[in-house]
Amino acid sequence: MKSQKTSPAIDVIIPVHDRRQLLAEAVVSVLQQTWTGHIHLFIVEDGLPSLPESHSGNSTEPCANFSFLNSLVQKSQQQIPAQNNRSIYYIRTQQQKGPSAARNLGARLGNSEFIAFLDSDDLWHTDKISSQMKVMFEDPNVLWSHTNEAWFRDSKPVKQGKKQRKTGGRFLDRAFFRCLISPSAVVIRRAFWMNHGSFQETFPVGEDFELWLRLLFHAEIYFHDEPLTIKRAGNWPQLSSRKEIDRFRILALHRFCRLYRPEQHPEIPWQHFFESAFEKLEWLIRGAEKYSHPSKQRRYQSWSAVFNRLRTRAI
Repeated sequence: MKSQKTSPAIDVIIPVHDRRQLLAEAVVSVLQQTWTGHIHLFIVEDGLPSLPESHSGNSTEPCANFSFLNSLVQKSQQQIPAQNNRSIYYIRTQQQKGPSAARNLGARLGNSEFIAFLDSDDLWHTDKISSQMKVMFEDPNVLWSHTNEAWFRDSKPVKQGKKQRKTGGRFLDRAFFRCLISPSAVVIRRAFWMNHGSFQETFPVGEDFELWLRLLFHAEIYFHDEPLTIKRAGNWPQLSSRKEIDRFRILALHRFCRLYRPEQHPEIPWQHFFESAFEKLEWLIRGAEKYSHPSKQRRYQSWSAVFNRLRTRAI
């Protein structure tokens, strides 16, 4: 008789900063997953006590019977299922360091073979983890995967443009221009994460853009075309709406070029890389000129000179 494989466990990390009701809805979408393996959910509170004091701590703390979360989900008229293979841990950091540090901390505290991330304002379809884990569990060559997304703004569907079209493979030529992978859509093997991962904690925005470029250099990503990740936007603060996001993407491109130099890796589509860099820099320079910020304009012009020198070496 052939023995059945045990479904592997997965660590899910939710970074949160003062989003109580949104957090409750995100947690419910995790606990209602159809995946039969153990789900370890790490809620990392980024330096703000939005959850009850009795459930806070500076170290990993199991939350028995989901009691404190049940109080949060009452308004959404949903009930957290009492499953034996679901564990919740709440971690509060004493200092606000941003979502990158919160995600990295949650990933370090877990030890499951697989890691997933979910932003507190996003949701998962109930089959999201099952769909990804089925492929990754059966094929060890799939190091990471992501799903398609459904977008909503103020509860109304938003159509994705062609430029935002999601895909699989090693699409660095497109990834240099815009962020085409959402943290909430990704499942990644811990070994791959340990070797090449972690979010850049000095980046308040654009940290996902920076990480995906590094990971795409090392391995293609598997793509599930079903919209199993639900991206939501509303009247709550959005880190990704900051005007300076292109500035940090420029810094991400510069970091990528330092890590994987053109002379050492001619296989990288450097033409697209520099096209993206100069496109972003031109936008920043024009914006600084328009709003009379001469110091910023000079800074971005100096960055443009740096990329010009890098491009000269790449030719």
